[in-house]
Amino acid sequence: MIYAIVGHRGVGKTSFLQRLKNYFDVRMQPCHVLDLDSEIEQRTGQTIPEIFKNNGEPYFRNLERTIFAQVLEEVSNNSGIKFIALGAGFDGAIPGGVRVLWLRRPTDRAGRIFVDRPRLDGDIAPLKEFMNRYDARDERFRKIYHKEIMLSEGWDFVNDFEPYLLGLKPASMGGCVTVLPEYVQNPRRLDLFIEEFSVLGVQYFELRDDLLPDDVIAHVASKIPAEKVLISFRKPERSSNLVELSKMYAVDWASELGESPFDKTAILSLHVRKPDESVDEAAERLLSNKAEHYKLALPVEDFVELWSGHRFFTEDPERRSFLPMSRHGRWQWYRAFHGRKMKVNFVRRGEGSSPDQPLLFDYLRMPKRAIGFAAVLGDPVGHSRTPAEHSEFFREREVATVAIQMNEYECNSLNMSVLQRLGLVAAAVTSPLKKKIMDVCTYIDKKALDLSAVNTIIQTPSGWNGTNTDVNGVEAMFAAIEMPEEVAVWGGGGTRLVLKKVLPHAHFFSARRGEEIWVEKQTPMQPEVVVWALGRSRVDTSQMPPVEWRPKYVMDLNYSEDSPGLEYALEVGAKYISGKSLFRAQARMQREYWTR
Repeated sequence: MIYAIVGHRGVGKTSFLQRLKNYFDVRMQPCHVLDLDSEIEQRTGQTIPEIFKNNGEPYFRNLERTIFAQVLEEVSNNSGIKFIALGAGFDGAIPGGVRVLWLRRPTDRAGRIFVDRPRLDGDIAPLKEFMNRYDARDERFRKIYHKEIMLSEGWDFVNDFEPYLLGLKPASMGGCVTVLPEYVQNPRRLDLFIEEFSVLGVQYFELRDDLLPDDVIAHVASKIPAEKVLISFRKPERSSNLVELSKMYAVDWASELGESPFDKTAILSLHVRKPDESVDEAAERLLSNKAEHYKLALPVEDFVELWSGHRFFTEDPERRSFLPMSRHGRWQWYRAFHGRKMKVNFVRRGEGSSPDQPLLFDYLRMPKRAIGFAAVLGDPVGHSRTPAEHSEFFREREVATVAIQMNEYECNSLNMSVLQRLGLVAAAVTSPLKKKIMDVCTYIDKKALDLSAVNTIIQTPSGWNGTNTDVNGVEAMFAAIEMPEEVAVWGGGGTRLVLKKVLPHAHFFSARRGEEIWVEKQTPMQPEVVVWALGRSRVDTSQMPPVEWRPKYVMDLNYSEDSPGLEYALEVGAKYISGKSLFRAQARMQREYWTR
């Protein structure tokens, strides 16, 4: 069997190949991995950037097609499974005998900037270059894939959970998965989907009447063991044929449609709140009907409402499930952690039918006997590597790791009390909460007090204790080079005191005003190093550094792949140093603190 791995630029196909090799090798199963870009470089004697520079993109694409065909012919007789990683822009035909694996990450849609790859359109901004190609490439991947794997951020190392996604380990995950229209568009894709989740031990394959036509529902249901079929009614106008067919299977009836036509309703669900209706009132309305199981799947606005729904579940966990919903998926963490305890819960391997459905990867990595969870708190947190970075440390302690979106207005004692009751035992605190979280702590050590910021908290019998490990991270990052006297810090906000402690002679600039702060008079300078402390979310309200600056280094406090610090380094021709070293160093100190 041959798999061609496709995915957006920078998704991690090459590193995924190396992990694949490891997973198969330790199981003593023959596996061959090839990276098409590496094959092209070996066979031409040129690097990919050199080919782009000397011959242009059309020439390179033709070369891709030619060498891919050669590679397929060469490996076809090899024993074992073969994986070939293709470039994001590969536009050649993939033979019918080759399965296509679409590798994805949630940050694909945010875009990525590269300092070590050839530019495809040097006349526009690097991020725009990525986004200009995103839709067309995404559509192509969606059209050709047979199997998709979406990984959470930061899992670029060998781990225990990817083998589940590869069919190398069985599981008894329970839960439900929705059969989407795109899954039935390709017979091989549908068969692999059913096979994958059967091996993982899913409880139900959900077939929704608002997503699939009646004849398709009947066809898919015939391919699945009857006890694993769940037919969900969502459309106001129901088909008598589908009602009759559904008597053979478990049924999820949406209570907003009115009275159920079935003598026995396996699941009765509620998805819509009335104007000004509280979660508790909606729950009472749902419970006023008869059913074997009640599923409360409602839009939830805040942490207090989340607690109300959780209380609904815990009052009768055998017969109730609570699936909070939001516009952008902020409750994924709740459904990943608490969902395994519910009789009805949904997961997704790609985009799914709801953004709050946890990724299959995240669902499978939750400790089965978890006593609580640790989190990264902040906004945004979708790009955060913290859950992956601390996963092994906390998993040894039967504690899960999650990312929780929380803004400044939500960071208060009430909401932290809710999170504590839901299972929060420790947290890494990021922007913009490092000052606000201090109001919640009962004890703050001297390091954090001196910096007026807390980035690490732990629950103790007396309350939340806090410290700050940012200085350790900044020191580790700056140790990468010999820091010159002329250093400029662009932006910073809540990190300025940390940076001032490590770089007392640096010049600090407000990115919003575009001028130096803490000085009586603005004077021109030519920094050799620019410390970049401005995130993507604040770019639109900020200015860029003076055009005459030509630093040798840009040291970015961010590690996100769409950081404007990457763009700035490309623009001025500086060597770019990512904030990953900072992140890892301060994370090590966080683990020491949590251990104490």
